[in-house]
Amino acid sequence: MEKVTPHWERKTSLFWFAVGVFIAVKAYKLGIGALSYPGPGFMFFGSGILLCIFSTMVFVGTFHSKEKIDQRSLWAGLNWGNPILILIGLILYAYLFDWLGFLITCLLFTLFLLKVIGHMRWLGSILNACFISLGAYFIFRVLLKCSLPKGILPF
Repeated sequence: MEKVTPHWERKTSLFWFAVGVFIAVKAYKLGIGALSYPGPGFMFFGSGILLCIFSTMVFVGTFHSKEKIDQRSLWAGLNWGNPILILIGLILYAYLFDWLGFLITCLLFTLFLLKVIGHMRWLGSILNACFISLGAYFIFRVLLKCSLPKGILPF
């Protein structure tokens, strides 16, 4: 059983902080725009800042922990079936996105996640998938005015 000292976590958190700074600087050079009209680097800038924040939290947390951390417990008993099913679902989502369109693809993928991965009942899975898909459509198409693939639907 391999244990890692907080010293190594400090080093890795500093590495991820540097990666976050690099991402944020490059995104800023791309142009972040404004909140109402985001530029091409907007999401990358936010991701870089979040990476810096989280790595700082890990770095500060290592000073409060005096014991070694058990790395093996993180992977012990992990069910690899669900991550593989999710990966297959995401690949199918990307493949069918243009053909079926945003709304149907989002509905099917959400239904798959809720029913197969989440083990919800059929009625709850269908209702939640409809609400989530319609909500995502409303946010992206109506509020943000993003162009989404129509697919086989006429709208």
